[in-house]
Amino acid sequence: MQSDAKQYPLELQFLWGRGAKETPVAVSKWSIQDAKTGHVLASGQSGGPIILASLPNGRYAVLATYDGNTLKRYVPVKKGLQEDALLEWPQ
Repeated sequence: MQSDAKQYPLELQFLWGRGAKETPVAVSKWSIQDAKTGHVLASGQSGGPIILASLPNGRYAVLATYDGNTLKRYVPVKKGLQEDALLEWPQ
């Protein structure tokens, strides 16, 4: 998966907890929206702790819900660069 990740400009990682107790979140609902318009470009339910997304240049809002709690992160995407967005729910 690491070699595939380099082909995608956006990598989302879903984690629960912090530090030594940090564990991957295998099931969460997520969406990627245009940051300006709120238009949903992609959404789904993750089957693992990592989502790879191929998007055009722009600024995006990533929303993810786990155990009834929603996190939101804004991420820039630029061709030739990879942005890693960590969504981490506290214990």
